[in-house]
Amino acid sequence: AFVSTSFIIFLSIIALVYFLVPLNHRWKVLLIASYIYFWINSEWLLVIMFATTAVTFLTAAFIQKIFHNSNQFLQANKSLLSPKERKSHKEQAKLRAKRVLLGGVCFDLGLLLVLKYFNFFASIPNQLLGQFGIVIPQVRFLLPIGISFYTLQAIAYMTDVYRGKYEADHDFFKFMLFMSYFPQIVQGPIPRYNQLAHQLYEGHTFSYQRLAFGSQLILWGFLKKLIIADRIAIPTNLIFDNYQDYSGIIVFLGAVFYGIQVYADFSGGMDIARGVSQIFGIELELNFRQPYFSRSIEDFWRRWHITLGGWMRDYVFYPLSLSKSFAKLGKHARNIFGSFFGKRLPAFLSMFIVYFLVGFWHGPEWKYIAYGV
Repeated sequence: AFVSTSFIIFLSIIALVYFLVPLNHRWKVLLIASYIYFWINSEWLLVIMFATTAVTFLTAAFIQKIFHNSNQFLQANKSLLSPKERKSHKEQAKLRAKRVLLGGVCFDLGLLLVLKYFNFFASIPNQLLGQFGIVIPQVRFLLPIGISFYTLQAIAYMTDVYRGKYEADHDFFKFMLFMSYFPQIVQGPIPRYNQLAHQLYEGHTFSYQRLAFGSQLILWGFLKKLIIADRIAIPTNLIFDNYQDYSGIIVFLGAVFYGIQVYADFSGGMDIARGVSQIFGIELELNFRQPYFSRSIEDFWRRWHITLGGWMRDYVFYPLSLSKSFAKLGKHARNIFGSFFGKRLPAFLSMFIVYFLVGFWHGPEWKYIAYGV
């Protein structure tokens, strides 16, 4: 746990070793530290994260190879192919790359769905078929830490390589570090490859200013988690666990207290992750920006869990709302419901799907689905 003496000792040892080894080997210290941290928390489940890392790395490399071979072929046969043939060749290469991408996404997402959501999915038919004696057995899966976060990280990386945003990583061991970097593996933020990878791979020199600023961020995180969140959880849990004994203003205050508790706990974890990274000279993305000072619901969701919102926007909302299927849906809706609603239906539906997924991503329970809806 971040808020423990053992973590402070662990961090101190890693920081000392990091700044003692040569500059070009410092990324190896972070890689070893990340896998030690993962092993301490999840032991043999490390194999699952390694499998996700390997499949993601190979998928991106294969996608890039498809596009590279296609471009080479077009360059070599530039004078022999008609514009129509060139376009057809590009479309075929893109289709092959998309199939590879879907395979990688299905593998990574499949691991998450099986390990985290199997029992939830099994419980639905069990409720219907149980009266006939047909029951799907429940399986007690163990979850590796951070699987919800690093799965989204992997999907974003493969998708961005497919979109040509950047080239696939050529060094598997460095890519292992990108996927397992220990300060952000537990609570995020969800990093993008082009924002984080180069910071991890290049060694950083020691800076007293970064050490001081990083330590201050860590202390702010401790304050939020230990002093605010843990203390305010006492009345919150009392009210929530015995809600039938309370009414009116007490229940309302319980909800308000919980809002403070969840923010202090989550943003405190983000402060610690960013503070630890600052010590190593690495800048993680900001995940909270005073969300309770927002002026609207829309503004709130731009300030709360910023990297998750950005992920959903770039990899769910825009691909859905701008897709051909949703364009056809909007066209049909305009004929039935009129221009105002028809034009907005693709965006409305995409937004609904985004928040449904955000709710379900938080946990395999009906309350999270209800929250998303």
